[in-house]
Amino acid sequence: HLVRALRGDESGDWLDAAVPRLPETLRLNPCREDLQWTREKLVDFGCETIGWYTGPGTAYVMPWPKSRNPDDKVRGRIQSLHGTGRITQQEAASMMPVQALNLKSDSRVLDLCAAPGSKTTQIAEMLGSEGFVVANENNSGRANLLVSNLHRSGHLNVVVTMHDGRQFPRVALPG
Repeated sequence: HLVRALRGDESGDWLDAAVPRLPETLRLNPCREDLQWTREKLVDFGCETIGWYTGPGTAYVMPWPKSRNPDDKVRGRIQSLHGTGRITQQEAASMMPVQALNLKSDSRVLDLCAAPGSKTTQIAEMLGSEGFVVANENNSGRANLLVSNLHRSGHLNVVVTMHDGRQFPRVALPG
């Protein structure tokens, strides 16, 4: 409100100049059979790989700022790729914590604040079929979003729970 009061009609232009947008970034879902087709589509859109990303899929940076794709047709195709679980739109900075975990394929991971699920799906992809994720979200609305995103991505190594993370129940390991 202060910016609008000081800059009037120029506030939008001022904010765009003062706070540049991050680039659009996304991850390729490695669990899909049409992985190579999706990769080719992304390359056609002008994306470049994010060099530090070491997950089983690939992470890309798009040649436009986040939410500012200038081409309606390409924007619709990106939304379709996301909606069908072929990609996950995710900030590059949000990919870093999972990278830092240095997970092994047989790890068991508890994600206490899992919604909307981009890091959860990233963990599931890194674990493949050997490990699993317990994705917990205490808020029912956000838990529904989490379930929707997990369903979209098709990961079968994730179970969703709804508990207060401060009082998450202990579960004995088998054996």
